[in-house]
Amino acid sequence: MKELLPLTLLLTACAGAHAEPQVPASSRIAVGPGFYSTWLTPAEKPPSTATGGVAHPKVATGFAQLPTTNEWWSSLIWQWHDGKPSSPYSENMFPHPLTLRARATGLELGYPTQPTIEPRHYDFPHRPDLLVGVAGLAAPDTRVESYSDWVVTAGWSDASHHLSATFGHGLPFVYAQAIKGEARVESLRGEPKVLHEGDNVVALAFGDRNYALFAPRGSSWKRAGNSWTSSLNGRDFYSVAALPDSTPETLALFTEHAFAFVTGSTASYHYDRERAEVATTFQVTTVAKETSASTAPLLALYRHQWLHSSASFLPQTYVSPRGTMKLVAATAFETRHPITGMLPALPLAPGIDRGRLAGLLRIALDGDLFKPGLEGSRDSYWEGKSFGKLLDLAQIADQLGERELLDQILTGMKRELEDWFDGQSPRYYYYDETWRTLIGVPTMYYSSQQLNDHHFHYGYYIHAAATIAQFDRAWAQKYAPCIELLIRDAGNYDRSEQRFPYFRYFDLYAGHSWASGTSFFPTGNNQESSSEDLNFAAAVALWGAVMGNDAERDAGLFLHAVGSSAIGEYWYNATGGTFPAGFSQPMVSLVWGDGGWYDTWFNYLPGFVQGIQLTPLSTGSLWLGRYPRVLDRTLAHLTAQNGGENVVWRDLFWMLEALSQPEHAAQRFEAEHYYEPEFGNSLAHTYQWLESLRALGRFAPGVTAATPFHAAFERAGKTTHVAFSASPSSVTFSDGATLRVSGLTSDLR
Repeated sequence: MKELLPLTLLLTACAGAHAEPQVPASSRIAVGPGFYSTWLTPAEKPPSTATGGVAHPKVATGFAQLPTTNEWWSSLIWQWHDGKPSSPYSENMFPHPLTLRARATGLELGYPTQPTIEPRHYDFPHRPDLLVGVAGLAAPDTRVESYSDWVVTAGWSDASHHLSATFGHGLPFVYAQAIKGEARVESLRGEPKVLHEGDNVVALAFGDRNYALFAPRGSSWKRAGNSWTSSLNGRDFYSVAALPDSTPETLALFTEHAFAFVTGSTASYHYDRERAEVATTFQVTTVAKETSASTAPLLALYRHQWLHSSASFLPQTYVSPRGTMKLVAATAFETRHPITGMLPALPLAPGIDRGRLAGLLRIALDGDLFKPGLEGSRDSYWEGKSFGKLLDLAQIADQLGERELLDQILTGMKRELEDWFDGQSPRYYYYDETWRTLIGVPTMYYSSQQLNDHHFHYGYYIHAAATIAQFDRAWAQKYAPCIELLIRDAGNYDRSEQRFPYFRYFDLYAGHSWASGTSFFPTGNNQESSSEDLNFAAAVALWGAVMGNDAERDAGLFLHAVGSSAIGEYWYNATGGTFPAGFSQPMVSLVWGDGGWYDTWFNYLPGFVQGIQLTPLSTGSLWLGRYPRVLDRTLAHLTAQNGGENVVWRDLFWMLEALSQPEHAAQRFEAEHYYEPEFGNSLAHTYQWLESLRALGRFAPGVTAATPFHAAFERAGKTTHVAFSASPSSVTFSDGATLRVSGLTSDLR
């Protein structure tokens, strides 16, 4: 083994390897001791259109909010396909239970009830049944008038007509205002079956898909062929709903609530320390358009919501790509998700071969750890992956008492973070004023051109900073303003913040993030690496806890608690109610607006398909241990798909198996040493993880504690308790066990 070089020297050598255009001093904006720039190097593209033009938010006159992206409705605000006839309007949108698409004459509306099932994916595609609009409307584009946490209002205007429509997650209604012109609803599927036609209500059926049109009292709908128009009795509003079924009782229910127009939506959360839960309240504001109408709207809850809610559900339900959606008549409901299984590291197994682990640690540090990634670049993403490897090694060095190695790792991470925040080429942060976002340069995977994946990238940097903060609080305090910029770009938790929109990447209602900034796909928005979504959440929570910032800590706890529940349901089908009958895969790796795919963006091999959900596999991934049978099922499927043992990223799969069968996983590692660890992992971390879980046993999610960072494990009838606190404290677990905690503490013996 060649001599271990100081990371500081390696970083300096690499930094000077390539000449780059220099960032103009006038563009550098100070933030704490660091800088970001308002200048983008010519080698990169700002947020753009498909043909390379600069993209501008497609908003209505008077729009007074920060533009946002990475939504299910992003194609409304970001015109990506600038050469496509449909581009001034929108691509397909999937707020569930509805599917929607804007066009010149109004809003297409569908409610898919039958999936398309293929061997590697299932889809509930947008197949529009109705067009909601205004008679004579021919708008040149559709623009965002306003938005809230999961609801958006879009506007269409031409010289003589205007339509505003409000729609969102969980809303079975489209709420329309025909400000100029008569209301018009057209069948796009030929002649429907008329279930009801009288007074101000019309109910229609297209096979098993049912809809109703609601006009104000005193008005009526006039039919001409396969379209219906109404003067609205001199009013300017109407609504259209997808009905769960065709019964008169359901039509009566929807008639009662048809004029409780939703005007806004807010999700608010708090950390309930004593119950070890995150409680989230989902609230909508409404306007009663009719004086006798109910002020409570109908709201449909996703599976990850209703499984964790005590709301009073109506008997009617909806089909969706996320399984059954349950209905409530209310302006608000609450969910409660457990906090379990987040730690900065696993405790060291008492019987581990410390000399062997120290040797593996030195091997991992033998060379330039900030080396080019698989794309041949030290860019915003692959540099982050290097941080992910290093921060795990720092925890191991600390546990082994290897102070020199720990200092070397920490120094390397500090210098690299400082390099990103010095406002100078070749690595720096660019702030785009138009879209209010911070972009790491060099970019990767369209993180600038399409604003993809910032939460994937920045989670590693935040986690590295949180690890440094455990050992060098002074450095962390100094650079806190810089790290907080990264947090606020991808997960801004402060509604008063004017530099970044609120929770840009995390879909507050869907319960997980969206990776695409533009959502220009016919299948809606998508997310692949759920593990990196939760890595961002765990990093924010740890940073907030170590720095004593409760608001940041609680934002991370919220993202992780809700996100792990949603990912368990929608990526892993953990409780068995998400995937449609006939879909044979045990999990999906790409969740789309219209369904799920057993596939990746980069390789169809099963090891990559399943493995991309494990990068990084860290203590933020312990939540997977809630579902040992699911893990066994996916691992068995992987072996069957490969026709034998998996050879792709085998270190990650051994670590995953350890959450279900820790002894067997450790034995598999011992039997095979000739492999290349996944880029963001190391032999040292793999060995430490496997030996720790062999000693600890399976994760025990039912044992909780009144502290954010805790976990319990069971082996041979014995429960081991682990907790972390940045300051000394006493922690009592729900089974009565008590720990005096200082740093990472356990009762493992």
